Amino acid sequence: MIALKKHLITAKKASLITAAVFVLAVSPITQTSNNQVFADPYDQRINELNSNIDENQKKIADLKSQGDTLANKLESIRLETASLQAKIDANETKNNQLKAQITEAEAKITENKQILANSIRKLYIDGDISSLEILASSKSLSDYVDKQEYRDRVKNKIATLTSQVQELKAQMEKQQVEVENLIRDQVGMRVDLQSKQDELDKLLSDTRGQESAYQRQVQSDNSEVARLKREQAAANAARLAPKNGGISYVPSSGITNGGYPTLWANAPQDSMADSWGMYNRECVSYTAFKVYQSGRYMPYWGGRGNANRWPANARAAGIPVDDNPRVGDVAISMSGYYGHAMYVERVNNDGTIRVSQYNYGVRGEYSEMTVSSAGLYFIHF
Repeated sequence: MIALKKHLITAKKASLITAAVFVLAVSPITQTSNNQVFADPYDQRINELNSNIDENQKKIADLKSQGDTLANKLESIRLETASLQAKIDANETKNNQLKAQITEAEAKITENKQILANSIRKLYIDGDISSLEILASSKSLSDYVDKQEYRDRVKNKIATLTSQVQELKAQMEKQQVEVENLIRDQVGMRVDLQSKQDELDKLLSDTRGQESAYQRQVQSDNSEVARLKREQAAANAARLAPKNGGISYVPSSGITNGGYPTLWANAPQDSMADSWGMYNRECVSYTAFKVYQSGRYMPYWGGRGNANRWPANARAAGIPVDDNPRVGDVAISMSGYYGHAMYVERVNNDGTIRVSQYNYGVRGEYSEMTVSSAGLYFIHF
C-alpha cells in the first residue's frame, strides 16, 4: 500500500521563537540532592504527541504528493481514453460509409448487367439472340459485322464498368476489414485503459482516505495537546500562586513596565524580534532587556531562547547558575512546555522573592509579584 505523510505543527515558532508562555508543574517538582529541578510530567506526554503529529504530518505530505501524482496519471489516461474514443468514433463512421459504398457498388453492378441485357434486347428484340441469327437477319456480311461489333462493344463496355465497380467494391471490402480490425484493436485498448483507470481510481481513493485518516489523527492529537496545555497551565498557575499581596498588573507604557522599550511593549505580542532574537512581550525578551539595561552582557540566544533552555545556555556560556537568588538574577521555572523567566527585584528573608515579568497571564502583559524561591534556577549574569 501507499505510505502516508505530513503537515507541520501549527504552533512551533521558528528560529527566533522564545517561548514565554509560563506553565508550571501539576505535581510537585522533583528535586535531587544537588537541587536540580525537573520539568513537570505534562511535558513528556505533550512531547510524545507533538512527535506523533510531526511523523503523521510527514506521512500526510507524502500521501498528498502520491495522490497528486496518481491524479495526474488519471487525468492523462482520461485524455488518452477520450482521444482513443474519438478515433473509434471516426473509424466507425468510416466503416458505415464503406458499407454504404459497397452496397451502392453492388447495386451498380446489377444495374450494369441490366443495361447490357436491355441494350442487346433493344437491338434484337431478344437479348439472347445467337450469332447465326444475327447473320441470318443481316442484309449483308458488312451489316452482320457492324451488328456483331456493336454488340461486342456494348458487352465489353458494360463488362469493363462492371469489372471496375467490382474492383472498387473489393478495395472497399478490404478497407472495411482493416477498419473493423482497427476498431476491434482500439476497443481492446480502451478496455485496457478503463481497467487502468479503475485501478488508479481505487488507488487514489485509498490514498486520499489514508491521508484523511492521518489528518483526523493530527487534529485529534492537536486537540489533546491543547487540552493538556490548558490543564498544565491551570495546575502551574495554582502552584506558583503569588504570595504576600498577590500579583500586580501594570499597563505597558514604556515607563511603568519595568522600563521595557515602548517600541516592543506597544507592538502586538510576537510581532517583532528584539535585539537578542526573541519575540517581543515574552518573558525571555523582558528579562534579556533587564540584564542589558543593568549594564551586564546579555548573550544572543535567539532560536534557543525558550525559558527552560536558559540554564543550559548560561552554563555553556560560563555564566553561574544555582538555587540561591540575588537581586538582578533571572529566575527560571523549568516547568511547562516553555518554562518561565522572571527578573529578581528583591530577595526577602522569608524565602520569597519579588519579581517583575512579562506574559505571566499569557497575554503578553507586564506584571510584578512575590513568589517562593523554592524550585527555581537563578542565573547570575
